[in-house]
Amino acid sequence: AVSTTASGIALHACGMKLDGKTPKIEHKSFPLHAALGPACGERAVFDLARPLVDAAARHASHATVLCYGQTGSGKTYTVGQLVEHLAKHLFAGCGAAVVALEAFELSGGAKGMLQLGNGHAHSLGSDAKPELALFEGAEGVVQVGGSKGLCSGDGQELDPERCGIARSAEGLMERFRAAERRRVSLDTRRNAASSRTHAFYRFHLAGASGKAFVATGACIELVDLAGSESNKDSLYHDKSRVDVAAKINFSLMALNDCIRKTAQGAKYVPFRQDKLTQLLRPCFVRRETAPKDVASVLFLACISPLASDVHQSVRTLTYAQQCRGPPARPATGRPATGAGAKAKGKARAKTKAALPEWVDVVEAS
Repeated sequence: AVSTTASGIALHACGMKLDGKTPKIEHKSFPLHAALGPACGERAVFDLARPLVDAAARHASHATVLCYGQTGSGKTYTVGQLVEHLAKHLFAGCGAAVVALEAFELSGGAKGMLQLGNGHAHSLGSDAKPELALFEGAEGVVQVGGSKGLCSGDGQELDPERCGIARSAEGLMERFRAAERRRVSLDTRRNAASSRTHAFYRFHLAGASGKAFVATGACIELVDLAGSESNKDSLYHDKSRVDVAAKINFSLMALNDCIRKTAQGAKYVPFRQDKLTQLLRPCFVRRETAPKDVASVLFLACISPLASDVHQSVRTLTYAQQCRGPPARPATGRPATGAGAKAKGKARAKTKAALPEWVDVVEAS
């Protein structure tokens, strides 16, 4: 049901024509910055994130990788493999002396407009998993665990009680795996161990100053979002499971709304709809310390290759496509003609040539 090309992804949905007797296959293409098929290894995923990591380490800025998709699409596995390559690169490639891992999960969230701000954050740094307070600081940035967060600013000491200190890639992976095991997961029939919380893994580059550790200001944040669920996925859930799924879907809808508003260049972006979007607010606000020629956010959309999941895949890729910004349209509102039409036809022919013969791609609207 899925075909990948160099410039995007094409989905093939089976259905019936209006007569109810004749089968048909509808094709929808999604132009993206990159598309990785089943033949690509985990290294290819890290190669997409490497420019963000290098820029964050070089300019002491913040970089974020968001992993989004439906339940069972491989988000948690992708993040785990990404961290393995990241840990090695931070010490060997970026020359980091010390890396502090701040790990926590966000559960609950909002369900309805009358229950905003009910999200709860819990630390993944210890088996006790204490609840962390969320405070809104300067410029609307939410601090986790205190009014100053992990540290009060660049060049300030890190709080060792709220993070795990590692001096090697092996030590960093050991702390990450321990935090990953503490995350809440439930059997959703679709996945025996489906993650039911949004997991945040923040890798702070630091240096040693005596017995203390001082933050350099560089932070690479990996966010493993809880999987969205359709009605059929939660058909046999009890009331508590349905409630959890509804809250997760609401928080993801709030995130999608922020992405859409940001891509449209809206003056007002509704970050306060949910705790998730409040925590991710720095992703949508360009910082002065960030490099101008390198992206600071990487949106990884994970989809299922099954034909039964094509509607969920369309939704996921639609949100991913919004990150590219609004599509260009003719100023007159009329179809392109002349040289524009020829270029468009060549692009369509190139896409079709890269796909199997039976595929007839129609452009995404």
